[in-house]
Amino acid sequence: TTRTRFRGFLPADLGRDSTGARPLLPGVQPGVRFNQSLDRTQRREGVRIRDTTGAPRPASLSTDDGTRYRIQFESSLSPGQYVDVEVQGDVFAQADTTYQRRFRRVTRRILGELEGRVRVADTAREAAASTDRAMDDTTAVRLPAGLTGRAEADTLMVPPVDAAATNPDGPRARLDSLFYGGPVAISLTTVESSVPVAPRRLTTSPGSTFVFDQLPDGQYQFRAYLDRNENGRWDVGQIQPYRPAEPVTWLGEPVEARPRWTTELPAPLRLPVLAPVFRPRDGPPPDTTRSRPGEN
Repeated sequence: TTRTRFRGFLPADLGRDSTGARPLLPGVQPGVRFNQSLDRTQRREGVRIRDTTGAPRPASLSTDDGTRYRIQFESSLSPGQYVDVEVQGDVFAQADTTYQRRFRRVTRRILGELEGRVRVADTAREAAASTDRAMDDTTAVRLPAGLTGRAEADTLMVPPVDAAATNPDGPRARLDSLFYGGPVAISLTTVESSVPVAPRRLTTSPGSTFVFDQLPDGQYQFRAYLDRNENGRWDVGQIQPYRPAEPVTWLGEPVEARPRWTTELPAPLRLPVLAPVFRPRDGPPPDTTRSRPGEN
C-alpha cells in the first residue's frame, strides 16, 4: 500500500515578504499538496490552521484532483492578516516532523491596475469606403460555405457604404457579423513581478476599455484575439472547409504596473481583420463559348 506523503505548500513559488510570511494576492488561497488523496482522519488531524496566537482558525479543505488541497476559510483573510498552516508528519508516516508555513494577505498599498483599450481594425471597411465612392451599383461578395456555415457558398449583394448605413439589418450587417462579430478575449501574463501572478483572462466587446486590477508591481504582457465562435480558445482556422483564423495581436513591449496607480497601455490593442474587399463589378465576363471568325 502506498503511504500518503506531504509534497509541499501551495502556492509553491512564493518567496518571503519583509515580515517573513508568504504573500497571498486577493482571491488566492493557501494550500497543501500530497502524493495521493487524504482520508477523513488525515484531513481532520493532519492539517492544522491557526492564527498568530496559536488559536485554531475554522477552515476546510477542498480539492479538484485529489492531491492539491485549497484551504477554504469560514471567514476570509483580511488585508494584512496572517495565518499559519501546519502539516503533522506523524499522521503521514513522517514521524517527529512538523511542516509549517506562514501566509499573509497583501494590502492594497502594494497593488495597482493596468487599463487598456481594444479595437478591431476595419481594414476591409476602410477599403470599401474608398472604393464605394466610385460605385454606382451594388457589389457581389462571394463567401465560401465553410465561412458562412451553410451547405453552399453564399453571395452577398453589398450596397455602397452610405446606403448600408441606413439599413442595419442588411447584407453588410451580415458580413460584419461574420468577420467582426464575437467578443474579444484578452490575456495577461507575467514577465516578472514582486509576487507571482497566475495568468489572467477576461472578455470584452470591441472598442471598449478593459482593466486588470489587484496587480503587484511588475512587468506584464498582453495578448488578444477576436473569439468569433465564443469557445474561449484561439481558433487557428482550417483550409477545407475554409475557415479563417481568428484575428490575434500582441502588445509589443511589456507594461509596468505600479502600486496604487492605474497605468494605461501606451496604445490600443489593434486586431486587424482580413475580410473581403468590396470591388465594383466591371460587367459580365466575355463569352468564350462562341467561335471566333475563321474558326471551324
